[in-house]
Amino acid sequence: MKKGDVNHKGLFKKYEDQFGKDVVLLDVQTANHRPHPFVVGAKHVVHASDHCGGMLGEETLQAIPCAMRGCTESYENHVCDTVAFIQLTRTITSDEFRAAVPYEAMEADGVDGFAFVETTEEFRIEG
Repeated sequence: MKKGDVNHKGLFKKYEDQFGKDVVLLDVQTANHRPHPFVVGAKHVVHASDHCGGMLGEETLQAIPCAMRGCTESYENHVCDTVAFIQLTRTITSDEFRAAVPYEAMEADGVDGFAFVETTEEFRIEG
């Protein structure tokens, strides 16, 4: 599986109830695209129509490079990270945070890291 090619909605549904009450999982998405998100263009649609019964899938992405102007990179050379966006519901200790987040399971499912979404209360992890 290409880095970043994970089922984000499926991961969210799998883990949304596995966080402790002090940490809320808001979303699972891609971030840090390198060099940028892969762009599908007209050549991809034509290839899919001519060779894949109209299905725009892996075969077409492998056959036709990125459609962004000036980019000639292949699908494989467009990578990104999978990030879980989380938010604290109160200021907690680092031990409470580690107990509230299923790190190992999420890493095994392809999550590369976490992004903290700020609250108006500015909750933090202390100690």
